[in-house]
Amino acid sequence: MTDRDSAAALRGQACLDPAIVDMMKALVTGQTDEALNDRFGISYNSWRKLIAGRPVRHSLAQRVTQRVIMIASSS
Repeated sequence: MTDRDSAAALRGQACLDPAIVDMMKALVTGQTDEALNDRFGISYNSWRKLIAGRPVRHSLAQRVTQRVIMIASSS
């Protein structure tokens, strides 16, 4: 865990596993608010944070991870 990850965890935030982000990049159908919301349940702003490796709310990280795994397993 890096210092940045530790500081994020103290604020109730987490960085998504890079492997999950890579899966998202492969599964994305469009980079608009509507497409990202339909596919992953996230906003464009959240998408930008995730692909940049920046921390997001812990609950968002958990929800997105579960959703990406579900989408990938059904593809």
